[in-house]
Amino acid sequence: MTAYKFNFAWQSPYGHIVRMIEDLALSPGLIIDVGCGTAPIAEPLIERGFGYLGLEIDEEALALVRERGVDAKWLDLTKHETLARAIVEQVAGRPVAAMLMIDVIEHIPVPDAFLCALRTAAAELDRPPLFISVPNATHIDIVAKLNAARWDLTPTGLLDHTHVGFFGNTRITEVLGEHGWHEIARNDFRLEPSDQHFPADLATLGSRTNLGVFLRDVRDAADDFAVINQFVRAYVLLETTPKPPPASDPDRFLSVIVRTTGARSVALNDALTCLAGQTDTDFEVLLAVHTHDPDRVAEVHALAQSFDPTFAWRVQILHVIGGGRSRPLNTALERAKGRYVAFLDDDDLVTGDWVEQFKAGAADQPGRVVRSACADQLHAPGRSELVPFEPTGPITVSRPLRFDPIAHFHHNESPICSFALPMQTLRSLRLRFDETLSVVEDWDLLLRTTAWTGVVDTEVVTSIYRRWEAEEGSAAAHNALAWDAARDAVLDRLDAKPVLLPAGSVRRLAEAYPLLVAATRLSPPATAPTQVQIGTHHQSIEAELDAARARLAAIENSEWWKITAPMRRAGTVVRRLTGRA
Repeated sequence: MTAYKFNFAWQSPYGHIVRMIEDLALSPGLIIDVGCGTAPIAEPLIERGFGYLGLEIDEEALALVRERGVDAKWLDLTKHETLARAIVEQVAGRPVAAMLMIDVIEHIPVPDAFLCALRTAAAELDRPPLFISVPNATHIDIVAKLNAARWDLTPTGLLDHTHVGFFGNTRITEVLGEHGWHEIARNDFRLEPSDQHFPADLATLGSRTNLGVFLRDVRDAADDFAVINQFVRAYVLLETTPKPPPASDPDRFLSVIVRTTGARSVALNDALTCLAGQTDTDFEVLLAVHTHDPDRVAEVHALAQSFDPTFAWRVQILHVIGGGRSRPLNTALERAKGRYVAFLDDDDLVTGDWVEQFKAGAADQPGRVVRSACADQLHAPGRSELVPFEPTGPITVSRPLRFDPIAHFHHNESPICSFALPMQTLRSLRLRFDETLSVVEDWDLLLRTTAWTGVVDTEVVTSIYRRWEAEEGSAAAHNALAWDAARDAVLDRLDAKPVLLPAGSVRRLAEAYPLLVAATRLSPPATAPTQVQIGTHHQSIEAELDAARARLAAIENSEWWKITAPMRRAGTVVRRLTGRA
């Protein structure tokens, strides 16, 4: 491989590494530049009082470095069996301040063996920090071009034709972590547009095309590195390599998050009883107790333990302090290990096949949000402590059995107990409840998730949403202004970007368009109208009035109207005599 012949610049990965070295205030010593190329970073480091040793296989590059009076040695990084010993021998006992690995690992055919040798060398050299720079193969420009089936190799850059390995943030973190390297600092190099931003008129690359904006929205949802050109990081070598817990349990279908303040023990007991009686037990329960009162947490724990051990062992109590309505939900989401997650407020009820129906829907169409139908029942405060609440109306099914995304833009027809979300989508796209919302947090998350996944409907009623009279429910706890403000915030966020709608939406919208136009025509215009618009609007109203007058005249001239005239006059006399309007 021919070594790169780049120059040093502060606005480059080299400059970012030097800044990071300055910020970390390293002790004086030797800096080993593994795979140094033409060593553009050597002089800035030497100027700052460090010793410098470049290790490189390319003889031409070594000659250029040595001509500048910089120490550089020949080394083959692919000789993994002897690499650690060779690095230690070149150091020759000098104290080492840091090791560099700039644009190296993506050229290594077997990175695990290379990193293992590097770890061995670092351990023998008293564990100096490691500074790396690695191109980001998940840059938005590469992602956007892949959607147009383009993979353009270039002489240098993100898709350098000599690269044999490709890294995103997750992979570089995992690969180094597996070999004991723990990140201590980062100074990533941003570049937008990158060297892969061509052809500029490609729709997937456009910053203002619908497709370009949509793809950027998806990419931004995944992590914060969409426009990072090079990952520039610093690591220290740990004695042992920590093993992170698995993000999900492939053998567990559902995580059920129950939100409670612990104040309605009777209602919570009902909800837990519903869960204990499920026909499918392939689920865990995360019971998030949102309160400052430790006594309430103890009471909830005692209640959970009062159930049969076959159910109680699957209930995990989480004590959540502070934040709004969404805080306990997000706290539990971080602990959830199921492939899907469902939610239950402590005053909602579910049928025995609630989990079973969700599981059947997920098996039929994996990765989609699963929605079952939900019934409603009105409740009011009870007359005693033994009966703290009681139903005041029948159980009714007034919500649609099938999910309608367009109707959901107007209002929520899916209570929080009626849907299960795919955990992989939530984690991959960093979807969580918006804690800035005082209400409608479930509607917001449902809209954002279903926009990516779509919905599979079971069309089976599996839950009862308890609606509360007076001050018991969230509708009364927050005034109308709070509800309107939250709803507007959700719609504004959705309205700021292109929206993905499911198949079949175009015809529905096309058929609804005349009704929308008619409604708009009869409503005051949103902005000051022009004289032409006023004239057109006036002509439209006049035409409608003329049509109405014609219909009225037809009725008045009909035989039926003439025959019933005496009856109408008699009715008028009776109303006048009785004083009615």
